[in-house]
Order: sequence, then structure tokens, then C-alpha cells
Amino acid sequence: MKNQLPQLSSMFLSGILTLRKSKNIGKSGIQINETFKGVKMQKSHLDAYRNYFDFHAKVPLTYLYTIAQRAQTNIMLDKRFALPIPGMVHVENYLIKKANIDPNRPFDISRLISFSAFF
Repeated sequence: MKNQLPQLSSMFLSGILTLRKSKNIGKSGIQINETFKGVKMQKSHLDAYRNYFDFHAKVPLTYLYTIAQRAQTNIMLDKRFALPIPGMVHVENYLIKKANIDPNRPFDISRLISFSAFF
């Protein structure tokens, strides 16, 4: 399990460099499932997001997607993900809010890629 969720900007160049990947997918496809533990929200980012969109909720569900994007990009940088990121089209993204979220408390974010090979 990884504990640090990187900033999206720190993954940009690595994402472009995935264009050099061999696209070698085995018959079992790609299955990756991991969790970031103790993710913390940056209050300044959350406040700016809420103000820009005039949200009144402490933590708008849509704000959580900005964090999920980082986890999604990070999982596609995993060596087990044999496809280049640019040009990828994902079929499904979903967020499950299991409880009210306290922006001052760390939380866990799980990520899963399940890609079936079409052979």
C-alpha cells in the first residue's frame, strides 16, 4: 500500500512518457487494486474550489473527484499498467460517499483498474 498521494502536476511528464510503453497485455488483462492511506485535503484548495463554484457543503462530492483523479493517474503510472495514458478512455468512474467527510481528518482512497484483454 502506498501512503503518499502525489500531486497531479508531478505526474504529468511521467504520463506523457507512457507513450513509449509496449502495450503488451497478457490474456488475464490488467488487474490493479491498491489503497492510499491517510490522505489529507489541502484546506486552501478546498476553500478555493468551494468559493469558485459557490458550493456551501463542507466537502462537495465533486471536489473528491479532483482527489480521485490523482489516484487514477497514479495507478496508470504503475508498471503493471501496460498502456500509455494519453488517449485512454475510461468506461467508469464512481465515488461512494459512505459517511460525512471531515476535511480536517485524513481518509483512505482505494483505486482499482480492471482491464480485460480482447483476444
